[in-house]
Amino acid sequence: MKKRGRPEASNDFAAAIESLVGTVKQGFAKAYKMIIIAGETRKELRLRMHWNRRRIAALTVASAFAAGTVAAGTFFVLSPSVAHARRQDGGPVFLFRGDLTNGSVSLGGWGSGNAEATKEVTPPFGGQAIKITTHGLYQGGRLDFSSPINLNAGFANSATYLRFTVRFQGAGARTTGFNSAASQDTTQAISPFKRMRYLLTMADGSRFELIRPTEIPPSDDPDRWVQLSFPLAAIVKANKGKMPTGDGARLKSLSIFGDKYQQFYLAEIGTVIDETEISVAPLEDQVFFADQETVFVGNAEGGAATLKYSWDFDSSDGIQEDAVGRVVSHVFPRTGGEKKYNITLTVSDYDGIKKAVKTPPLEAVVSD
Repeated sequence: MKKRGRPEASNDFAAAIESLVGTVKQGFAKAYKMIIIAGETRKELRLRMHWNRRRIAALTVASAFAAGTVAAGTFFVLSPSVAHARRQDGGPVFLFRGDLTNGSVSLGGWGSGNAEATKEVTPPFGGQAIKITTHGLYQGGRLDFSSPINLNAGFANSATYLRFTVRFQGAGARTTGFNSAASQDTTQAISPFKRMRYLLTMADGSRFELIRPTEIPPSDDPDRWVQLSFPLAAIVKANKGKMPTGDGARLKSLSIFGDKYQQFYLAEIGTVIDETEISVAPLEDQVFFADQETVFVGNAEGGAATLKYSWDFDSSDGIQEDAVGRVVSHVFPRTGGEKKYNITLTVSDYDGIKKAVKTPPLEAVVSD
């Protein structure tokens, strides 16, 4: 009997494999570009690469084809529902990542709001984005999951955040001012929302509501994809300290709202573990002038945490919080000469999970 060997791949099959590998490489390149734009750390880059299961699976299969260890015509696909089922150890879980073709996510609206698939923009990871229309804090878009997402591990770890990759339509409006701490003009992208509301419906019928402040980090490209997040510990806090368990920790539906009419795009929803400490850039000594508005800009990093910036423009008056915000303005009064003020900036975690950081006092000399 003639010994049968493995048949050689046809030219079409070889071309298909080459195309598959090329797609995988492009996917990683897009992910890297997105991370650089979003300002993520190299550690987050490695995590995102590691958990990009669909592309890793495709690369593995392509390599196996090339090595002859997998027969032609055999394909493996890791759908989001499979990824959800496998992430029970506290690692990242993707609720949505550009895939609306497998039936794991269905879209709808709450009130007159809506969520719909769109090709108007291309997500940084590829696939398809979701366009959300919101008419206020109680009319927005809704995502329903065919298989409830198990968030038990996330609720058990206070460092777990639910993170959204979004792009705000028409967020190109800007404000420009002088940053006295850095002696340069500054540009800040304006968030279309001051607050956003998230409504989580669990498999047992329970609901958790969060209303959060929203601020877009400064950038020369305000129309870029940005990330918003909140800790799952905020839900535990809203639940009077009781941690959801069982079906109460399995997410069935997620609704998203803004505090006014706006349309924006959603590319990804997933969990991330973030233990980054808050770090704040020190303020630099400058000369200020009385009766002139001065813009102050705080520069801080806090990972996925929502940061609160508290300014104290005169440590001697007993008022510890004169202004709140990453970008604020202040007018020093005339005193008939020169006066020194100690200015400090305290950056804290909106949810109180991370330790607040206070800058060393800036001794500001104000002249009439």
